[in-house]
Amino acid sequence: FCKVCFENLPKQDGTITCPVDREPLTSAEVFLDARTERKILQLQVHCPCRDIGCKVTTALREIEDHGKICGYVSSPCTLCGQTVLRLNAKDHTENYCLCRIIQCQYCLKSMQFQSVQTHLFNDCQQFPVDCRECGQQMTRCKLRQHCFVDRKGDCP
Repeated sequence: FCKVCFENLPKQDGTITCPVDREPLTSAEVFLDARTERKILQLQVHCPCRDIGCKVTTALREIEDHGKICGYVSSPCTLCGQTVLRLNAKDHTENYCLCRIIQCQYCLKSMQFQSVQTHLFNDCQQFPVDCRECGQQMTRCKLRQHCFVDRKGDCP
């Protein structure tokens, strides 16, 4: 057995039972076999993410390193916390994440994507609006002057 497999063998009353002959094993009967360990570490294994699309097969000794770069490993988005596959992370943060930062097309203020609607319909002073009296379109910042200062409330 390799060291990891041996350490994970089931124990009864603190004693490890040999899975082959069911006899108790003591640590004195077990030794590190470097030759067997090398053979085991050379065995070809599939990536643990194979079920969701990873096609990598590599030596057991390299599988941990592969996991550090595998595109099929899930991780939380750095902006919103949503779980996404590593291979989709860049596309998610640039195009789909509700917390991505965008610029208002009218006033150029930076904000989270999820705040755009509220900003446009309530706050953006450069957003085009229609005068309720005359229907003329202008920016929100000019509407007050148009209706109450220039026209003194008598917007044609």
